[in-house]
Amino acid sequence: MKVLSLKSKVTDIYVELKSVRSMINAENVRKIDLPVFKIKLQSLWKNIEEFKNLQDTINTLAEEQKSINDDLSTLTRVIRKHKNFASTDHFLCKATSSNRQSQKDDSAKECDYDEAEDFCTLLAKTGHTGSWSEEDHLLFVNLRKRHHSVASLVVAIQAKCPDLTKESIVNHEAWYKTYLDLREKQKLAVQEWRDRKQSERQAKLAAKAEEPTPSICKIAEHKKVEIERKKELVRRWKEQREKQRVAEEERLKSQLRARREMRENQRRARAERLKHLVEEYKRKKAVQEEGVASGDEREQAMVNALNLRFYRARDQEFVEKRRSALSSKKTEPKPVVDSHFNRVREYSESTLLKETKAWQEKLKRSESQAFQTVSYIKDLPTRTLVSWKSYEIPGAFTSRQR
Repeated sequence: MKVLSLKSKVTDIYVELKSVRSMINAENVRKIDLPVFKIKLQSLWKNIEEFKNLQDTINTLAEEQKSINDDLSTLTRVIRKHKNFASTDHFLCKATSSNRQSQKDDSAKECDYDEAEDFCTLLAKTGHTGSWSEEDHLLFVNLRKRHHSVASLVVAIQAKCPDLTKESIVNHEAWYKTYLDLREKQKLAVQEWRDRKQSERQAKLAAKAEEPTPSICKIAEHKKVEIERKKELVRRWKEQREKQRVAEEERLKSQLRARREMRENQRRARAERLKHLVEEYKRKKAVQEEGVASGDEREQAMVNALNLRFYRARDQEFVEKRRSALSSKKTEPKPVVDSHFNRVREYSESTLLKETKAWQEKLKRSESQAFQTVSYIKDLPTRTLVSWKSYEIPGAFTSRQR
């Protein structure tokens, strides 16, 4: 029961201590409930005091158990010593020789066990078998349980063991009675010793229970001091936590600054490298273009000269063909259409693939209107078929043809 109570008390203390720690951790310290925290601390202190009392009781019981074990071990060593002595071959030979001599001289075989005052002394002198062999003694014990008179016991033993005399059997009966009597006395003495130890232990517990308990004022003062101490510990813990947080923030800021500086240096180095590469490329490109341009200019000059000769030859050929055609058609009447066509061709040769003044004026008007008005797709006119008969030719174009 004591062990179970101790285990339950330790479990209660552990649970309450864990609850108190969870209330003062970093997450819950800002929203701690002081009355509940105070009650938990008081309960924890009470359980610790009860555990201390149980520990003192257990220590007392352990000391008593140790003393009992020492006494028991001493007694066990004595019993084992005499038991081993009685079971040795030397002692058995001695007991056998004494049994043989008892048949010759009955007075010489008697042992002085009457002088033994306690069980240990008797065992030291006679052992557990009364100087008999173990087989004879076991036979004696078994027959003694079935025969209640000494005469019938003697007859039964002599029937089994004829070498044993009547006097030796009677003496062994007397020794066995003494053996049983002393053994019973020893059991009573051991029981009395245990009872005395138990009464002493109970007296100590009663005396300890009657000791004056600390007053309520002292307990309250002790609790107050304990609460103040814990508050101081919490305050120190908060200060230490704040210092650690500030140091961590400074470390992170320094790391960020170092990273930004490293990236900026890398960007500048890359920009400088690219700038040098671009300048080198431009320089090489300019040198290459200068060489190509000089070669292209010479080639272009040669091509232009050839084209000029070719075009002049074609112009001369065209002029010759035209002259021959005109000379062959001098006698034929010239229709109006032909003259008009020739006149158009004559004037159109100088304006081939060039903008007319009317077209230039139209472009100027369209450009000026584009900045003045905004046209939407919904305002565009619908697509209609153009009648070339109703199309008005600009006056500048007709005047140019005339």
